[in-house]
Amino acid sequence: MIFWSDYIKSALKNPFPDKMSSHLLPHLIVVGAILVYALIQIQHFTPAHPEYDCDGYLFLAKRIARLQPLAVDDPDPFRHQLHFWVETQNGGVMPKYSPGYPFLMAIAYWLGGDEAMCLVSPISGTLTLIGAFLLFQLWMPPFIAALSVWVLTINPMWLAYPGYLLTHGVNTCAITWGMYFLWKWVNCGANRFGILAGLILGFSATVRPTSAMMAVVVGIAIIKKCRDNYGNLGINQGLTNNPVVRSIGILVLSYLVFALVIISFNWIHFGHPIKTGYGLSQEQAAFKLEILWKNFGRVLKGLNETCLYLIFPIGLVGLFAIGTISERLMRVGWFLPTFLIYSAYYWQAGGMPFLRFLICTFPVLIGSAFMVLTRTFNLNSPDERLQGKIAKHILISLFVVLIVFLQYGPSQAQMDRMVSNGKSEKRLAAGRMLTRNFGDHVVIFSQAPYEAYLDTVRNFRHYNLARFSGAWGGGERRHPLRTKKINAFYTAFNQEQRNQKQKEIIKSFLSENRPVVFLIPKKSLKDYGARLGPHFMFNLFQDWENGSWGVYLVKFDEQI
Repeated sequence: MIFWSDYIKSALKNPFPDKMSSHLLPHLIVVGAILVYALIQIQHFTPAHPEYDCDGYLFLAKRIARLQPLAVDDPDPFRHQLHFWVETQNGGVMPKYSPGYPFLMAIAYWLGGDEAMCLVSPISGTLTLIGAFLLFQLWMPPFIAALSVWVLTINPMWLAYPGYLLTHGVNTCAITWGMYFLWKWVNCGANRFGILAGLILGFSATVRPTSAMMAVVVGIAIIKKCRDNYGNLGINQGLTNNPVVRSIGILVLSYLVFALVIISFNWIHFGHPIKTGYGLSQEQAAFKLEILWKNFGRVLKGLNETCLYLIFPIGLVGLFAIGTISERLMRVGWFLPTFLIYSAYYWQAGGMPFLRFLICTFPVLIGSAFMVLTRTFNLNSPDERLQGKIAKHILISLFVVLIVFLQYGPSQAQMDRMVSNGKSEKRLAAGRMLTRNFGDHVVIFSQAPYEAYLDTVRNFRHYNLARFSGAWGGGERRHPLRTKKINAFYTAFNQEQRNQKQKEIIKSFLSENRPVVFLIPKKSLKDYGARLGPHFMFNLFQDWENGSWGVYLVKFDEQI
């Protein structure tokens, strides 16, 4: 009895649950979140995509990987018509996108080929969870930081977009890790943190140009350091002998490394150091106050109802109310410029397709929300009794469990719609089938749903058959010079002349011994055969789409 009495007294003085909440348990919770996130990504992983934009990133990645010029000289009028193609000052065409994300995809291509490029975004999503946990630990107790990671983990948009081939996963990963190192630099001033913060936040601007706004947060951090230095050491100390000034200089120079990279990239390809490809497509300046005024409330509503259910209003309070003035300004600087500029953007599609631009602010909003909960429950108090502390942790845990319960179903549904949807799976299967049967240099003519992706597989050359009937007519803004040339071609050449050009294209590739394949519905065979004429023979190679489509190998016989 004496033994158990002494043991209980010892446990109450140095309680095991409190140790667990500070050390092992938070890490186990985060590992669980990472495993769940990874398993869902693996469950839905489809190394293809269902839309046009992703082709631009894959194109740039393969050009970088092969050390080729990023702009291609291709006069073929039936290709490169989509909204992301711009014409450079030397006459070549290239996607309007920044090079940071394609560079990472190029590394993946070196390591594993075409399909490995599709791993970059989901891996970035996983790394973001780790970075968010490390950052949140600087703002709140480790146990609460670990719980908050689950809210990001199970978020439908955070699962779906890093599972996709767009930039949002990589961009958010870079910003989150950059902010973690920036906060560490502010707290301790170590040069290694300044270097990492500068490099990673600078790199984020090469992924999405608007991430250059994170320089606002860097500036606030520098001002805080200067104020602290003035208070501690006085302003008269020599600059060269001042370790804080040197540390600031190292941070700034580190940030400028990738800033100079993107400036050089823009200058070489788009003709001006601050003109991006979006400048050529008339989108860089497509931000207006009247649009902001009109959409301000709608975007707030979307953040509350679609993006961060139950979390956004709490996070908004935390941005402005929790922490020192400089800490609040840094968090507000992370969220507010991005919110304002995209609320003012001309392209205001509804729901997730638009709200995805704000994904990079999810970590700061979630972290700020749990800072509010930490303050509300007074979890940082060292004097509170163990029983009360455990009860409060249980309440917050139940809140997180509720969010996970409510979001799991929508997350799986969103992954089905975006990542492992039927269109992506069909395109992936077609690409693998064509590679297996015709090699790396096949020329494909196809129609929807095979109007994208195939051009990025191996060394395929793909033609969307719809382009022989008319120009692409999407509603996005495009490069006027490029669009003018395309429209001029369709004005100058009637349907019969375009059919003749299609014949010449096919004959040219056949003369190079490249296989030419039509992937079309069987009911369309007669129409396409009539367009090309009797000299072109369509030989059914295999059935497709349960026999309703065919893979036709085209031959030319001048004797017929």
